Amino acid sequence: MRVSSGLMEISGPSRTMPLENEPSTNIQEQSYSGSSRKVERSKKPTCERVCAVRSCSTVHSSAHLLAKTSGSTPRDTAQLAAILGHRHDTWGRQNVQMVAPSCPRPTRGIQTVLCHPMTCGFSSLYAWQRKNVTGPDFVLHDGPPYANGKPHMGHAINKILKDITLRHKLLQGHKVHYVPGWDCHGLPIELKVLQGDLAKQATLTAIDVRKKARDVAVEAIDEQQSVFRCWGILADWDDCYYTFDTKYIKNQLWQFYHMFQLGLIFRDMKPVFWSPSSRTALAEAELEYNTSHRSTAVTTRLRLTRLPEPLGTRTSEEVFALVWTTTPWTLPLTQAICFNPHLQYSLCTLDSSGCTYIVASELVDSLHGKLNKAITTLATFPGSCLKEASYQHPCCPGVELPFLPGDHVNVTKGTGLAHCAPAHGPDDFLTALKHNLAVECRVDRDGCFTDKAPGSLRGLPVLTKGTEAVLQLLSGDILHVEDYVHSYPYDWRTKQPVIWRASHQWFIDTDRIKQTAMERLKEVLFHPKYSGNSMSGGGLVSQLERRPYWCISRQRVWGVPIPVLYHKVDGRGIINRSLLEQVCSLMDTHGTDAWWSLPVEQIVSEEWLLEQKVTAQELEKGQDILDIWFDSGISWSCVLEDKVADLYLEGIDQFTGWFQSSLLTSVALKDRAPYRQDHNDKGRKMSKSVGNVVDPVDIVQGGKNLHKQPALGIDTLRWWVSSHATQHATVPVSQSTLQDSTDAVHKLRLVLKFLLGALHDYPPLTTREPESGDSFTPLDQYMLHLLWKLNQKVVEMYENYQYNKVCATLVNFVTNHVSAFYCHIIKDRFEEILKLNVNTLDALTPLSPVILIEEYSKRVSFIARSFRLFNILLTYIMRLYYWGYVFDIVLYCAHESDPRRRDCQTVLFYILETLTGAFAPVLPHLAEEIYLYHPHYTGTVCNFQFTDTIKYICFIGMQTSVFRGGVVTPSPHWNRAHLIQQMNIVLELRRQINKVAPTPNTWELDAVVFSQGNVSTTLQVLPTISIKSAMVH
Repeated sequence: MRVSSGLMEISGPSRTMPLENEPSTNIQEQSYSGSSRKVERSKKPTCERVCAVRSCSTVHSSAHLLAKTSGSTPRDTAQLAAILGHRHDTWGRQNVQMVAPSCPRPTRGIQTVLCHPMTCGFSSLYAWQRKNVTGPDFVLHDGPPYANGKPHMGHAINKILKDITLRHKLLQGHKVHYVPGWDCHGLPIELKVLQGDLAKQATLTAIDVRKKARDVAVEAIDEQQSVFRCWGILADWDDCYYTFDTKYIKNQLWQFYHMFQLGLIFRDMKPVFWSPSSRTALAEAELEYNTSHRSTAVTTRLRLTRLPEPLGTRTSEEVFALVWTTTPWTLPLTQAICFNPHLQYSLCTLDSSGCTYIVASELVDSLHGKLNKAITTLATFPGSCLKEASYQHPCCPGVELPFLPGDHVNVTKGTGLAHCAPAHGPDDFLTALKHNLAVECRVDRDGCFTDKAPGSLRGLPVLTKGTEAVLQLLSGDILHVEDYVHSYPYDWRTKQPVIWRASHQWFIDTDRIKQTAMERLKEVLFHPKYSGNSMSGGGLVSQLERRPYWCISRQRVWGVPIPVLYHKVDGRGIINRSLLEQVCSLMDTHGTDAWWSLPVEQIVSEEWLLEQKVTAQELEKGQDILDIWFDSGISWSCVLEDKVADLYLEGIDQFTGWFQSSLLTSVALKDRAPYRQDHNDKGRKMSKSVGNVVDPVDIVQGGKNLHKQPALGIDTLRWWVSSHATQHATVPVSQSTLQDSTDAVHKLRLVLKFLLGALHDYPPLTTREPESGDSFTPLDQYMLHLLWKLNQKVVEMYENYQYNKVCATLVNFVTNHVSAFYCHIIKDRFEEILKLNVNTLDALTPLSPVILIEEYSKRVSFIARSFRLFNILLTYIMRLYYWGYVFDIVLYCAHESDPRRRDCQTVLFYILETLTGAFAPVLPHLAEEIYLYHPHYTGTVCNFQFTDTIKYICFIGMQTSVFRGGVVTPSPHWNRAHLIQQMNIVLELRRQINKVAPTPNTWELDAVVFSQGNVSTTLQVLPTISIKSAMVH
């Protein structure tokens, strides 16, 4: 029995798809330069780049070269060309172009090759499918990337994951809807205009800043869009949305007004996160927490002016309340001391100081350890007694302040007493509202004490010199100072600490929305499916539960204005429908800067002023802009209109940002979630500010030093994203992971090259179903079953957004089932060898020496020539390395119309189709390249025959795009699970023989197999794999 074994690394049978970086004839170098187009709403981006796609060389000329070097005759050359299956009259030098947009910089290493005169319509696919596909809509709403900076790996992950999703849905028959957008407003752009120096604000008018900011955004959009299109992103690039568009801004203002009318938007004075470094209010989503922040914490005493009744008879000494705070700069702004009425408190003495102190009983011991002083407890009493007490203001001796109950006071740290500064903390503010305390803010927008603060503090920044001054001012009453390390909020843009600061702001009443929002989230499917994790619907729900309110106003100029006029005397704001209509009308005629460029007299009419009973001189324009999270969060109303997105797909950081802002605004206005599915890619967000940026353009085109950072191509980048972005908690970007992706794509390309070469003369047929009793061997049927199973598995993985598993499954299938198994075995199927003369065999030597060795070994008359044969092999060893051909007896040594040969080609055809459909969403460029060279899709009409055993149904292949015509889907008839057990027996037999064989060349061996029962029956019924003659007992 002859047994074949071993892993065959297929290196390609024909020149249908040349290897990268190989020499080629008739190749012209061509470079490309980027576009300097500005993004204008009136002029859509149309600049495109022609990306060359490599084509096949003419095999006839290759055969001539081989014949010339081996001494073959012209007749042998013609015979060899026929064997290779390329007809010179139909496969000449032709021209194929794949159209893609321009790259922002010259493309390195691109070569233009002449091939077939058709295009795959790559750049027009989106418009084509919107017009021609009749399936259900699949809507993916784009979370707009920020229009600042160059594209980085975060962009690549985001856009490529979306593209994989869309292309899969398109192949499944959906009509996809995807309008890319850009978030164009916000502080980072404004700071860039000011070069990081806020002092420049004084020398620039609002119009100056806005004009420069727009230019920055337009430049970033132009560069980012060019790169996104070069990545092959399927999108409506002719109608992108930009948040600085007039249409978009007008829609946003109307949605703001609708929420105002519903009572969901209001203006009030509340403490909000305030960034002194940015001089504006911030939302929670604009913060990042520094877990290593070091605050100056103090334990200080405040003298009581009125004692609670139980303490009046216990001491004649002065009594102080001990408070602990990590913000000592707020002590001069105190307006009350809060206690917990449910706690027990103690009256204590410290050493022999002669003073007594009030502290929570549970914290006496910790206070002893901190102060390192002896503490004696004189009395214990319930906290409710303190409601009768009062104390003296630490900086204003004549001011008496109350003790107030507060449930936020606890005994986890401190003293069990907390001073209350209503303008500088949410709990303090709520306590003030409950007890009618005045909320006075004595810190300005720069984070400095105002003129209403004590004299020595005025003008000092509270977080630095102001804190030092307070410590000096209150030094007589401070008992302990310490460095306290804890998590503290920072401005995510400037990386500087923020403060709580009360100011007049516009808010969304989230308390009225969030309960409904949490109910609507129950209807949303979240991916990945992790329970009890922030990367789940539960994580978003918990964040909504903790959100007290949403501050949507900002004190900057680069954004959408809040169209409110304020009365100069009483400060009341005026906003109504007629005012908004006039503002929108002015934007149509004067542009989106109208609010800043026009005076009040031109913004409102005389009739409007009469209706409001005010004069233009009594009014002033509001200077606030809308939060950029409201800016982008309202995008569903402009882009989707009445649609609900099937999917939102963004990074995990958007749980506190765009996912949440979109949900709240949609629930408020439509009483529904704006998305049916929510997917977050798990990697840490990448941005220039955190310094973890890897340039994806360098990955594709190579870095400045191509030796250290070679060009890996778009296929590698897309494969890397698919393999890692949905798998790892942190997405690894390293040379090893990128090289793994390159190797995987290269392995796939080699197998595809083999398959294309094997189908060079295969007639353009429709699906031929494997039926019982037909000529398909069990091996062929088994392979078709594996293809059916592969397709089922891959589609399921795509539907569940498990793109990493798609890549792993495809690599495993190609390596083990296609390359090492089926393609390795089929070359030994046929016993009849095509009769070739000596010169033809010599010509084949550099292409397939293994086949020639087999052929010579079977011809006794050629044995004497074996030494010459090996000399020829040595002579052509370098050519063999260059050409990289592997030819199989099954494909090239039987008659071209032999039914057994056609069966083999049919299976190879289905392997190619199934694999192409499986990887097309991940590697669309490669998939389209396959179709450009596929003999069925080039318009070539092949001659074929009908026989009694094979029924072929012909069609003329004219489709040149995978995504327009689709691929052949594996038929349910291929599902023949009963073959699995039978084939496992045969494969196990093969493995055992290979294991005990004394030589790796098992084809040289004869074997006798002893078996019984089911094994014997199976081996007798099935034609064994790679066994030409066997004795089975």
